[in-house]
Amino acid sequence: MKRSVGKSVAVAVLAVAVVLVMAGSALALSVTQTYDKGTTTRVIWDTTQVACYKLPKGVNHIGPIHMELTFKPGWADFDLYLLNADGDAVGGVAGEQGYLASFTGKEVVDCWVDEVVNSEPDPYYGGVPGDTYYVLVVAFNETAKFRIDGYYPQIADPEDTNTTDPWNYYLQRYRKPAKPDQYITLRGPRYGYPYDFRPTSVGKVEAHLEWPADVVNKQVLYTADDYNNWIRPANMEQYMYYGPDWDTVWENYGDTNWRPPKQDGGAWYGLKNPTPKQTQGTSRDGLQPMVMWHYVPSLYMVAADPTQGPFGGPKLGISTIGFKATLIYPENLRIASAPKVVKLGKTAVVKGTLALGGDWAVGVKVTLQRKTASGWKNVKSAVTGANGAWVIKFKPSATAVYRASAPGLGAPNLDTELSASKRIRVVR
Repeated sequence: MKRSVGKSVAVAVLAVAVVLVMAGSALALSVTQTYDKGTTTRVIWDTTQVACYKLPKGVNHIGPIHMELTFKPGWADFDLYLLNADGDAVGGVAGEQGYLASFTGKEVVDCWVDEVVNSEPDPYYGGVPGDTYYVLVVAFNETAKFRIDGYYPQIADPEDTNTTDPWNYYLQRYRKPAKPDQYITLRGPRYGYPYDFRPTSVGKVEAHLEWPADVVNKQVLYTADDYNNWIRPANMEQYMYYGPDWDTVWENYGDTNWRPPKQDGGAWYGLKNPTPKQTQGTSRDGLQPMVMWHYVPSLYMVAADPTQGPFGGPKLGISTIGFKATLIYPENLRIASAPKVVKLGKTAVVKGTLALGGDWAVGVKVTLQRKTASGWKNVKSAVTGANGAWVIKFKPSATAVYRASAPGLGAPNLDTELSASKRIRVVR
């Protein structure tokens, strides 16, 4: 269905190793970021959710299935799918499902049932049992409250087993929750940090997604034995967007059998996407540094309840799955530390590192720059030492935004390396 991102939040460049943990009673978000010779690696342990509901009666007559999903806040990104008896999306994971429509805070799915498979009358209870359908809600981005409202075809006369007679059907109303003033809360990966990041140099961006995972103990639970035994814990997807309009760089769907595909010769199981190497330019093949990227890991479907075995139907209700996402991106010149606040007249100490060509750059001039109304102005310079380290001390006179600049390796790489910016506030 739609794959859009409606909000972006700038992400700050962190220190060499930073850990952020946000824990609740049952959920946790943990972020670890490391840096080595021009490459930043960010590991995210997080959870996401889907909600799956079975239509209370089998669809036993041809006709329309219409479902509307409304959610708030409207800028969150929720997806709506209709699933068949096997738990597969009608039309496929990325296929059309009849008529699809998405609006701010709303999604609509319209399908036409042109055949009833289970059309033989029930020998004990009578009537046509019909086919099983499920409604699936995916929290693609952010947490929001949602409700479902729709209808599907039913035989009007239970003693008449004609599944095609237009005079023998009515539309069964479906609401979830039943009361119109109630909503259900569903949690997805957040907008902004830690899923937003900014490559500052030419290089390769990668995203690895592993699931299911115990995010509290930081363990991926899926094993080679699970894979060989066709245990199917879930089906996840991952997407990468780029730039202020969030143009799609790539998208990667999970295995159609609802299990993580093999990666790197079976060393781990999940999804992996590297982009082509960046080059200077503005075309799709020339993704420039210093532009924000947005990553979305998305739980498309929780498969069977483990107690039902690997080939059971979709798990009903709200399901939560943990995952491990690893982002790898180029950042040759970086500010490792800088004060957020400095008293007027006092010294600010800014530290960082520089790597070029995959190794530490030694003896290279790095210049700290201040942003002004007319552009960036040089403040002070230093020369890199061992491990590409540099330190610049100065006395800021007013609150401003700073960045570091250094010569690069030249074409086809960048002639100038830049760091992400830092804001230093001056107080009296």
